[in-house]
Amino acid sequence: MNKKMSVEEVKAFFRSMECSTYVMSRENPQKYNEYLLADVSKQTEILWKEERLLECFEEIKQRTIKAENWLVFNKMYDLVISIKNDRSINIMLDSLKILFDDLKENERIIISETIIGRMHRSQRSGLIYLSYDMGLKSYSELFAVISLKLLDIRTDDMKLITRTNNAKRNFDEIIQELGINPNAK
Repeated sequence: MNKKMSVEEVKAFFRSMECSTYVMSRENPQKYNEYLLADVSKQTEILWKEERLLECFEEIKQRTIKAENWLVFNKMYDLVISIKNDRSINIMLDSLKILFDDLKENERIIISETIIGRMHRSQRSGLIYLSYDMGLKSYSELFAVISLKLLDIRTDDMKLITRTNNAKRNFDEIIQELGINPNAK
């Protein structure tokens, strides 16, 4: 018989599983079932995700990131795609402004891929599509400008060159599809 978790236990479990019910169900199905019994509302989950997003942003602002920059940024993206509000999009833009000059070449590519999207274009993943689909075309344009700058990499590493060229090709297709002109900014 599953026991009922306290609100504190429910929140702690949710946060320990990257604020993801998918991760919960995959990593600890029994405890996930207990989580389901707590009947947490989607609104509460969004609030907890917003709290976690702000904590990540604070790590970036204070330069106290314990993981690699790209990893924290990608965790933030995972939160933002379910939060889907203007404030979370602004936090991502502000994070990019802070991180930009400190990024290594491979991080620049990884973060640019997060902005452009990692899935097939039909899935409309990435911050450019997300902001565009939220009706925030000007944000899409800002993400496009930043992504283009991130992809301006000078390296002899063939893996990075190939990855950058693939990202640029995807980028070009997306901005053409959405009618975005990053060079106008």
